[in-house]
Amino acid sequence: MVLAVARANPTDGTRMVAALAGRELGGQVNRKRAQRLMREHRLLQRRRSEGRRQRPVIETAAADRDIAPGRLTLGTDNGSAFTSRAFRARLAGLGITHRRGGYRDPESQAFIESWFSKLKQRCIWREEFETLDQARATIAAYIDRYHHRPHSGLAYRTPREVATTWQDHRDDLTPAA
Repeated sequence: MVLAVARANPTDGTRMVAALAGRELGGQVNRKRAQRLMREHRLLQRRRSEGRRQRPVIETAAADRDIAPGRLTLGTDNGSAFTSRAFRARLAGLGITHRRGGYRDPESQAFIESWFSKLKQRCIWREEFETLDQARATIAAYIDRYHHRPHSGLAYRTPREVATTWQDHRDDLTPAA
């Protein structure tokens, strides 16, 4: 069962594979056992080397979209590319207001950063899209699957399962007639 789940979910790690296999079996599956089986059958995730990333070319983007000075506020994180003097000078020269997320504020962008990281690792970097429509369809399918699968932050329950517990709790608080 573990191997079938791992093959059906090739981008998932051992914890998620163990959780999904446990759901299908109706019990728990040991994570280390799942890891051992996945290693033996060469099903462990490969890490994509990041290498040196291209830096954003803001002038080209502003020109392509015909953005007039004073008409755009660009929100970014506090990465070195976005806090550099050169980048801030380019934005000022284009009349673009820069809004950065808060320092040491996990609420500012952490969730979306994590989500996009998963989207890239599990979907985008694994595909070579021939057309924009193909990319849109593949990404939409990934997003739909993501929203209907168990999540580690929800104790390997689906969002719908968690929402059901909220509804049950509200029903308990409703006074009897």
